[in-house]
Amino acid sequence: MIKKNILTVLSGVFCVVLLSAEITFTEPDIAHDDTVLFSILSRFAGEREYETLCAVNLSDKDRSARVLTWFPEKMELLCEGSVLRIRNRYGSARYNILSNKLEAESVFPFGSSEIPSFSETASYIAPHAVSPNGSWYCYVRRTGVTNGDLMLVSADTGSSVRLAENVAFDLDTVPVCWSPDSSVLVYEHDGFLFFSSPSTAFKSVQPDEKFRRIGSGTIACVQWASASDLIYLDKELVYRISAHELYTRSLYAPFTEEGTLIGRLSAPFDGGRDMFSVSQNVSTLLIVRGKKTAEYYRLPKAEGKQIELEPHSFTLNSDIFVTSVSVFWTDAARALLWFETMENREQESVLYEVSALTSLSDVAFHQITLPQKAENPSASPDGSLIAFLLDGKLAVYDTALYQVIAQFDGEVVSYLWKDNTALYTGGTDAVGVWYPTTMGVTSFQLKFLSSADAYGFSESSERILAQKGTYVYAYDERLNVWHLTTEDMIRARMDYNNSYRVYLAESRNSSFFNAIYVRSLQGVPNTWPLYQAAARDEGGRKQVALVFDAYNNADGLNQVLYTLERFNLHATFFINGEFIRRFPAGTQAIADAGHECASMFFSAADLTEPGFVVDENFVLRGLARTEDEYYACTGDELSLLWHAPLYRSTADIRSAGTAGGYTYVERTVIPGDTVTLENAVCTAGRYTSSAEMIENIIASLSPDAVIPVSVGIADGSRSDYLYERLPLLIASITEAGYDIVPVSQVLHD
Repeated sequence: MIKKNILTVLSGVFCVVLLSAEITFTEPDIAHDDTVLFSILSRFAGEREYETLCAVNLSDKDRSARVLTWFPEKMELLCEGSVLRIRNRYGSARYNILSNKLEAESVFPFGSSEIPSFSETASYIAPHAVSPNGSWYCYVRRTGVTNGDLMLVSADTGSSVRLAENVAFDLDTVPVCWSPDSSVLVYEHDGFLFFSSPSTAFKSVQPDEKFRRIGSGTIACVQWASASDLIYLDKELVYRISAHELYTRSLYAPFTEEGTLIGRLSAPFDGGRDMFSVSQNVSTLLIVRGKKTAEYYRLPKAEGKQIELEPHSFTLNSDIFVTSVSVFWTDAARALLWFETMENREQESVLYEVSALTSLSDVAFHQITLPQKAENPSASPDGSLIAFLLDGKLAVYDTALYQVIAQFDGEVVSYLWKDNTALYTGGTDAVGVWYPTTMGVTSFQLKFLSSADAYGFSESSERILAQKGTYVYAYDERLNVWHLTTEDMIRARMDYNNSYRVYLAESRNSSFFNAIYVRSLQGVPNTWPLYQAAARDEGGRKQVALVFDAYNNADGLNQVLYTLERFNLHATFFINGEFIRRFPAGTQAIADAGHECASMFFSAADLTEPGFVVDENFVLRGLARTEDEYYACTGDELSLLWHAPLYRSTADIRSAGTAGGYTYVERTVIPGDTVTLENAVCTAGRYTSSAEMIENIIASLSPDAVIPVSVGIADGSRSDYLYERLPLLIASITEAGYDIVPVSQVLHD
């Protein structure tokens, strides 16, 4: 009989309390040899919930825990494909494919390779840029909120070297582009592109960074066509750079061109918002501008031809919000463009094929039908197959047959191609190798468990056992993996043995639902928490409000709504009457997403400017007019919260709103995201980048702070916008120990 360990103490209150708790322990089970089994359920905003099974032996001097199930939030292939690395919020582990052994690599934040992280703040997994052969990887080791050191790491030895300081940190990408043979990498630093190589970076022979500069731009401005050819877009100019000449050119960088100029685009390339891809033989260039317009270019065959390149293009429906774009080449003249979109809070993908036969006039774009809710595509090395998630299930699509040819039976979290015929699949149940097309049938080889439905000890040998579905697995302590067994977990859970008693109790730390306590039954009586953080009295959770100001521009609205959906957050939108009239669909989208909607008067004008006669009647009529506009648009009522445009008000303006039943909301910080480049020049004001804004916001955080973000700027321009880096802002606020709530909650709590 299988006995499942559950939190019986949660009966009746579980669904309420878990809303504010992030980490929950299950009932511990203790063996005669003092081994304690327990699992952890962690819940972070924007991250998947899952349980991790752990074991700790109370007889050990340091009582360090072992992670027994590794949930595959991220996976990478290292060391020429011989090591599969798994990373999640507790750290990382390496599975040696040849020896079938799984070993903890690092666990956060305590630094030990054994103790799992029970951090009360969210631990978002930093992205890694792994070289194609898996021998090296890069990541940004954060030294600040928005930046850090760009590190190059040997996957074999773990030794590392710093390539650059003060490199921008992003939740999803690393500003690095590896050559196909892993011999050279290009990275972005402070608005310029540089190259390096593992063979020189770990030696003293590497030239200073100023001698390794390629040119200005972002990492989106470069792509490797092959191991020998780097394509670099410098505004409208297209350069071809030989990898063999990089170090030679570095000696004469002040006197040489960026490379061989092979063409001129019809319009400048924007490295901040555009992307491009190039065929392996450098015959075809594909540019996607602003995630909407695709341009197909034929590149000249002869070197040194500086010709005007003529594009063949198409543009997606302007109303569609595109979250990401992927390009997959199946041959030198044919590519597949995969657009992931979000509409009415529903994820959908759009696939286009672009190909050319002999001339530009033969170029054609046509849409290919995809199953609904397909997302996260990944092409096989030869481009013949594309794997993607289909309603949480992994599917494989044949790019020649234009159809799904196989589907994995089980929910999948992460996956990557082993070769052209097999994938490593990281599922909610287990990690293994899936062969979707072997002899016309699919097969799966389980490697280790990623979670357990139930766990405990066997009756006879007290081996650690786990159940997944109808199967029972025994834990191999030497290899740290699981094997099918015929044993049953017939022993009932025990909370004591001859030496200790273990039990759950309420935690004084609001970030934990409960804590595991240990009571010694021999010698001097003593009781202690198994993990101090879970029992530490931290007081209540701190919270702040993110508020979004909709003046008369909606450029960033879709990005904001998508990000809030991603992190499962509800916020407050202050909506202007002009915005409602100009963007009724956007206003409706805000209401449909369930966000708190408040008033920002009926126009975007500064009410404190000379020339306005602002009395109580004027304010009340303006607030009423916005209410009517909002109701006519959505059928809902605005909340009785408001602030004046640009947060500029007087005591009389605020008291007038109070007379109408409104509560005035003041911002706690001033990000500066409405200051444009033109403003800064004309008024000698301070222009602040989005990275500086986030640093300033985090530095000034305090309980119940109100943090405003504009959803768009009508007049003027910026090099970047705060809403574009909203994911990093949200993650940084959460990591600082704050919950994000609607503004009404910080006003009333």
